[in-house]
Amino acid sequence: LVNRPEFTPEARRADPQLLLRGYERAALTLNFVRALVDGGFADLHHPEYWDLGFVKHAP
Repeated sequence: LVNRPEFTPEARRADPQLLLRGYERAALTLNFVRALVDGGFADLHHPEYWDLGFVKHAP
């Protein structure tokens, strides 16, 4: 999160902004997953409510 993935000296220099961006994206992802769970999207107690019709048309 602190460095860039390229193998150059410039890319390997620490950049605090990348750390902040990584933290922001992790927080957004966690909030999205929480919203899915709280909204019942991933309710493991009632699998009969899952709409899996798209699987029939998947390649």
